[in-house]
Amino acid sequence: MPTSDWPVGVAAVGSILRARTRDTQGNEVGTFTPDTRPTEDQVASLINTAVGDLASSVGADLPETLWAQAAVVASYKGAMLVELSYFPEQVATGRSPYEQLRALYLEALAALKLGLSSSAPGSAPGDPDAPVYAFPEASRLDTVLGRQGYVPPYSGGLFQ
Repeated sequence: MPTSDWPVGVAAVGSILRARTRDTQGNEVGTFTPDTRPTEDQVASLINTAVGDLASSVGADLPETLWAQAAVVASYKGAMLVELSYFPEQVATGRSPYEQLRALYLEALAALKLGLSSSAPGSAPGDPDAPVYAFPEASRLDTVLGRQGYVPPYSGGLFQ
């Protein structure tokens, strides 16, 4: 499934950056058009960059169940690129939603990667190929010293 199976439209980025969708008359139109700054074509180009970046991070061959989630992640990245490309002075001074978009992007990307790893072959619970973890039992010394283990007394020094 190529990235074209999880397309991101200009309207999706416009819905995230609604305040940036003002036309030449100052009207908020809700999506990018030839009369907005940036234009529809300019945002489409940034979206292609965002989709390519995402595909290089998670792969282009995603299961169909994750296409919508991948489109959301790419939309956030596209919105970030709009902010960086067309409003860098606002990003630099903290008057842009860039940092909030970045937080949403990282959260959505982590969720996509988690979904991708749980949909991978061999990831089902009880699968014989799934990794098995074992932790050692507590020793007698752990029992005597408590859950914290041995903590040396503070003797002063550099960290006061």
